[in-house]
Amino acid sequence: MANINFLSDSHNVGHVGIGVEPTSSNMLIVKSVSDLTSSENIALFETDTSGTIIRLKADNSASTDESSSDISAVVTGTKSVTTINTDAEGVNSDKIRDVQFGFAGSERFTMRLTSDASGSNPFFGIGRNTPTSTIDANSKATAANPGELFLRISTGSTIEAGVGSQIIFGVGSDATNNFNSSLIKGLRTSDNDGSSSLSFWTTDRSQATAPAQRVLISKDGAVTFNTIANATSDTNKFLVSDSGVLKYRTGAEVLSDIGAGTGSGTITGSGTANKVTQFTGTSAIGDGPITFSSNDSTFAGHVTLASDKKVNFGASTNIEGATSGTKMILETSDDYLFRFGGTTKVSFESNGTVNFIGYGGGSITGTGAKALQVTSGGKIIEADITSGTVTGTGTANSIPKWSSASVLTDSEISDTGSVIKLGLDASSQETLYLDTVNRKVGFRTQSPGSAFDVNGTIRVRNQLNVGNTTEQNLYVDGNGAAGGKYVKMGNYGVPGGASPDNGNYFGITGTENQPKYCAAFGNAGKIVQDMRIITIKLSGDAFKLLSTTGTTLIPAPGANSLIIPYEFLVHNTGGTAGNWNTASSTTAAIGFCDGAGTCNYPAQFNRLFVINNTILRTSGAWYLAAGIATTGKTMTLNKPLLLKASQNLTTVPTGQWYIQIRYQIMNKDSGLVQNVDITKTTN
Repeated sequence: MANINFLSDSHNVGHVGIGVEPTSSNMLIVKSVSDLTSSENIALFETDTSGTIIRLKADNSASTDESSSDISAVVTGTKSVTTINTDAEGVNSDKIRDVQFGFAGSERFTMRLTSDASGSNPFFGIGRNTPTSTIDANSKATAANPGELFLRISTGSTIEAGVGSQIIFGVGSDATNNFNSSLIKGLRTSDNDGSSSLSFWTTDRSQATAPAQRVLISKDGAVTFNTIANATSDTNKFLVSDSGVLKYRTGAEVLSDIGAGTGSGTITGSGTANKVTQFTGTSAIGDGPITFSSNDSTFAGHVTLASDKKVNFGASTNIEGATSGTKMILETSDDYLFRFGGTTKVSFESNGTVNFIGYGGGSITGTGAKALQVTSGGKIIEADITSGTVTGTGTANSIPKWSSASVLTDSEISDTGSVIKLGLDASSQETLYLDTVNRKVGFRTQSPGSAFDVNGTIRVRNQLNVGNTTEQNLYVDGNGAAGGKYVKMGNYGVPGGASPDNGNYFGITGTENQPKYCAAFGNAGKIVQDMRIITIKLSGDAFKLLSTTGTTLIPAPGANSLIIPYEFLVHNTGGTAGNWNTASSTTAAIGFCDGAGTCNYPAQFNRLFVINNTILRTSGAWYLAAGIATTGKTMTLNKPLLLKASQNLTTVPTGQWYIQIRYQIMNKDSGLVQNVDITKTTN
């Protein structure tokens, strides 16, 4: 049962408690007791002397949380503040601390009034707990609620649906209760000096793009559009201003407005009768260089035709020059062609050559009275024909020969001035071809690729000596008699230098002079390649999996073949060695995997060239060379030559390894089984 308790403190101040014992800190307390209710919220009025607060509180005994709405009135010498809900931000973070107006269970819109200590900067927040402007509205944007702010007077119950944020000023509604934009009255901006302009800016909803000014209306009424799109079709509408009112005119109306085609254009100027006009300025015309008088025309300057253009004359047209002085000059950098009936009859070439195309076939005949000759100055003259008894016919550029005592005919020698040909077979292929321009001779070929090019077999019945004089750079001794002789390479292995470095091409620098193959002689004296010298460069990841898979130096040679290495040279350029183990058993080697099974190192690996642990862990540059080691293990056909080690590296050497190997590749059948020199069946 509820009880009422009264209490006075030492200052004779009365305190009342309804349902609870009063305290000296509260004037009035209304509270439930445990035997009345255990879970319902009970109203509580209490005072807080620390802040002069009248507090409306709900107490739920079943919960440790307490929610309160404080009404505080503070009047001091520096401020006068009335506050609803004094909870500071961050306190009771799981509770709503705003004064909210709405219905339970629906979306509540918080409103807050705030000011600084001086009373300046009064801010009104709608949906924002900490407003930072005079009116600061915050609405959570969703598909159903895009975050519009409407300032309007309307009888409708709905707003016009839109996409994106909007700020709309207006009054009234239409018949469908949607916002009627036709009732918007206007926007107005001004400063004290009347210089304000009205700008329209856009950005995306997420504000990922910077705001951009799209339209500007200045104080004097000028309108600026940031972007005006191109009309991709003929809309037949042109914007015009009618006393400041924006209207449009059609194309035909614009044509009439500007006077186009009516003689009222902007072209000006004056001219002379019979003169063809030309533009003397961008909008002015005057006399040109062409004059028409009746059907005759004159050109004050040169007439220049574009490339590949022609001037065609009528059937009875004459081309006449001046009556005195220079009659006519025809000038060109190419040939002149005179055509009759579409066929060239005479041509004058740019080098001065005159060709009479109709002659040379023997169809234009007659009795010659004079012979045409050319003087040293190039003048064509006529001269007497010298009579003789020599007869015969021939071919141009052919050297004549006497076919009888008084008859000339073609020989087998021709001379074009650049090529001399000697001897022709049945297919007119010459035996000797002399290119006198390029100073080349072809034997049985019309296209010599060198100074002397022979298309056939050459037999030298005596010595063959290649050299400037007697060097014997390549010398084959024939000695003028039958029997085998020797071949000598005179510039190789020349004695006289300090042994063992004698020889002009021994140890010479330059990559083109480095040995790649060792020469040998086959059974019939044929020069063949014996051993190959190959250099492999390793760096980076080539060192990582040396234990697991190894790095291939020379790939497998193919079925029925094997690699036979003889010598190795390894050069490390320097840097750190990598994380090799310090155990002496940690080594690397070049060799082959045994058989067809696994290839664990070193048990199943035939180590022909071993690099010990001390060398592997050596930082800096080093060189290591050796011949093939005798391991006592057999070899297997078609195996690649590998570099393997007893561990995989996680930290590889920073330098590079250059590995040079001298080796053979031998086919088992052709190199051994079918290449027997001595057969023995007994001891």
